Amino acid sequence: MTRPGLILAASLLLAACHPLDTGYNADRTPRMKPNPKIDKLFVQTKPVCFGRFLIDVPATAQVAWGEIYVNDAISSYPGEGAKIPAEIRDKEKALKDEKHIREPSTYIGTFDGPNPQSKIVVGYADFESSGQVQLHSFIRLGKHAFVQSVPTAPLDDLPGGGDDKTSYTKWVAEMQDIGRRLRVRDDAEVPSEPGICIEAGFISEADGHYHELTSIGFRFPEYPDVSFSIQTQKTDRPDETNSLERSIKKGAEYARLSGKGLWFSSIKRLREGARQVGDWTGAELLARAPVDESGGPSVHEFRFKSIGVAHDALRPIIRMYFSTGVDGNDKGVNEPSLSNEEAVALWDRLTSTIRARPVKGGDATATNPEAPPEEPAPRATAPRLPFGTVTPSLQRCPQTGLWECTAELAIGEKRRFFPQGMVLPSVIVRRPERSLWQKLKGEAPNRLTETTWTLVSYDISGRDVS
Repeated sequence: MTRPGLILAASLLLAACHPLDTGYNADRTPRMKPNPKIDKLFVQTKPVCFGRFLIDVPATAQVAWGEIYVNDAISSYPGEGAKIPAEIRDKEKALKDEKHIREPSTYIGTFDGPNPQSKIVVGYADFESSGQVQLHSFIRLGKHAFVQSVPTAPLDDLPGGGDDKTSYTKWVAEMQDIGRRLRVRDDAEVPSEPGICIEAGFISEADGHYHELTSIGFRFPEYPDVSFSIQTQKTDRPDETNSLERSIKKGAEYARLSGKGLWFSSIKRLREGARQVGDWTGAELLARAPVDESGGPSVHEFRFKSIGVAHDALRPIIRMYFSTGVDGNDKGVNEPSLSNEEAVALWDRLTSTIRARPVKGGDATATNPEAPPEEPAPRATAPRLPFGTVTPSLQRCPQTGLWECTAELAIGEKRRFFPQGMVLPSVIVRRPERSLWQKLKGEAPNRLTETTWTLVSYDISGRDVS
């Protein structure tokens, strides 16, 4: 059974006794020790390119891609390029068949993609909206397919009021630009030019013009209960309140208030503290949870987080997760196949290889963090939205600022900074307890769900975060 404590952030693993040895070198890298079982796993390795970064993993490791954003969500469909013409026709038909209260239909038009087989289909966001559009870029590159979509993008305001119904062309131009930069990439290829690795593809991009988010996971056939995943997200304004240290503090309070103090006090912290991973300065927590009240096994939960550097594509926010006892997507189910020493050794071998991907002419940063680009001034016709403005996920952010997620059981940061125009994300929420029927159906304890975001501040600095 998956226990609630394991699907919370690593912050809930605070209340354990302090380790006798910090386990770190003076430069905050781990003191790695030989481990025959893990050393054997790394006799043969392969580099894996994700985003602007590389990691060396065992040659047998299985790769699972997660969410990828280059301004908007982009999905890869290796080997399914032949389906693109039908996908274009189906999207056009769906929009043309849906009536609009002020237009003949919700369909606006179809525009050229990077080649004759690729198209961008545009329509109104819904049957009654004239100020928001949806865009779908269908890209065929040989035998591969890529789809970039945004369900809701705002149109500009006219000077005298109303919506500029032609302003969707700026979103089309953006998708056309990304499509032109995209090419097919074999999974074993490590590109030498600046840009972003995605599943089966590569987006050439040297100046960090676009918002980037990448996520990737790894499983190990030799140890099928072990999972390791990484998420990176380019940031304009790092938030100290979203650090792992802050999460630990909040986790201790949660444990006290929820009556879990005794259980959490028996959690064994294997290592905890500030940690340097490549160019990232952050913190990590390596813990082993005890057997829970229902008899669930004692398993490992390791976390690392860095809040990143503003306007630096090579030092984005990074989150890393490592778990043992995993069965499919459920945590805390099986007995771990690794001892404490082996789990720490595997974590250290994986995390120590993460680095920026070398490119011709040296490392290409998104922008100069010493001289970040100025954000465009807001138009006189677009006054700031009031605090309390609510916007659903999967829609474009209507106001640059700090937004708070309304999902009570959301995992991770509930307050996040979003620039205007970025698609507001869905969130992962936890179920505190699954019903018998949910368990019989095999529903996961965590699930990705749409939510709403509430505007709480225009500027991330000087805000009340208590």
